[in-house]
Amino acid sequence: MKVQAFYFGALRARLGLAEQWLELAPGSRAEDAAKAACGHLGPEWPACLTMAVNEEMMPPGTPLKDGDTLALLPPVSGGVH
Repeated sequence: MKVQAFYFGALRARLGLAEQWLELAPGSRAEDAAKAACGHLGPEWPACLTMAVNEEMMPPGTPLKDGDTLALLPPVSGGVH
């Protein structure tokens, strides 16, 4: 199945792209897609992400369907001191 992944913040910068289609096995979950997208950056990346499936915040164990969208949002830091 194919899922369209969107990347934000530091993850977008590290991957060097804003979005891509991921080819996943049937029955994959949001956490599987995160590992496929950024697991090569290190195990801390998939573990620290907040995920939205079809524009709704969802837990990592959410099952995905063909054609779903997945937003991967890293923690935000910074601000005014």
